[in-house]
Amino acid sequence: MKRLPRGFTLIELLVAMSLFGTIMTIVAVSLGHLARADHNTRDRIDRQRSLQQFIVRLRQDIHEASSATISSGQVPPGDGNDAADPPTPRQTLTLLLQDGRSIRFQPTSDGIERTVTADGTEQHRESYSWGSPSDATWAIDTTHELPIAILTLVIERGHASGTEQYVIQTTLLNSEPNNNE
Repeated sequence: MKRLPRGFTLIELLVAMSLFGTIMTIVAVSLGHLARADHNTRDRIDRQRSLQQFIVRLRQDIHEASSATISSGQVPPGDGNDAADPPTPRQTLTLLLQDGRSIRFQPTSDGIERTVTADGTEQHRESYSWGSPSDATWAIDTTHELPIAILTLVIERGHASGTEQYVIQTTLLNSEPNNNE
């Protein structure tokens, strides 16, 4: 007499299903971590790219400037501040070019806005955003032969990640030399 092939017992099926479920859970968790790491990496790359574009533009503008001034002001309403928060002081760098145009760099809640004006009319406006709160401090060092514009930029990276700090120094090439003698 021929014997029919025997099937799987209930216990064998339960063990196989639990092993399959465990493996699928590990795979799903791993994919979630990979997706989060990919998102964080893309955000960091975008922030770095925006920061690099900003630094290149800032250096070009400062090299073309004949003078630079720094003014202090308050964060305008609706710029990321909670209504209950006190106004935040922000410094603005204004560059005057030899052709009469002026360029203003004004910090926003998550980056810096660049505005070009000529004859009192806004010609161009662009924003450089790094997607997280930042603080910009401007200074002009006149102790050297040519003035040096200094930007100290502090960018918060996230909850517990800390901050990134950048110090950018660029000479105003078209300004009058200082006589520090």
